[in-house]
Amino acid sequence: MRRMNSIGEAAEQDYQRALSRVRDHSGETVAAVASAGWESLPDNAYLDRWALVQLLADLAMPATIEVLDAVLSTPLPPERSSERDHRYSTVGQEIVVRTTAVEGLRRLAANDDARAGDALTRHVRHENRTVRVACVMALRDLGREYEESLRSAIAEEDRFLLEIRRLQATDVPQPTNIDQVRLPGKGRPVRNWIGA
Repeated sequence: MRRMNSIGEAAEQDYQRALSRVRDHSGETVAAVASAGWESLPDNAYLDRWALVQLLADLAMPATIEVLDAVLSTPLPPERSSERDHRYSTVGQEIVVRTTAVEGLRRLAANDDARAGDALTRHVRHENRTVRVACVMALRDLGREYEESLRSAIAEEDRFLLEIRRLQATDVPQPTNIDQVRLPGKGRPVRNWIGA
């Protein structure tokens, strides 16, 4: 996890070497350490909890499916930030951790691990809509193999999620005349900095 936060020209290479060393251990050992870490980290250690889950996603070890499933199964705690602080949401932090777990399961399912796909299918009825959307999108990315199980698992009120499509930035119409963009509430054109 320390290597994950390294900086410098060799940071990614160092991280990949560290991942390789972890993969040298048995999946059961890695899963046991990760599970103990997940259970022992305080609820407010959002960055550490996210880093642990991101590490599992990057490792893509089948033995960690149960840990990723446990992350998704952990109930969301109530919002802890004050009503006055609109810039920070503890529930938002929890959702980031859980959508990272969804990505970890998606990667494992993409490597033909049906247990990971089954876990994603179970969570299409997650208590949080953002997590449900992430599960639906992950299953749709995995293709037809999961289409039928997804259709039968999804709640009726979420069926519209089956119509969501991922788009590339190039597929979305882009503004063509920057001069027409206005400052919110000011009514004056924004200076065109392109080519200035």
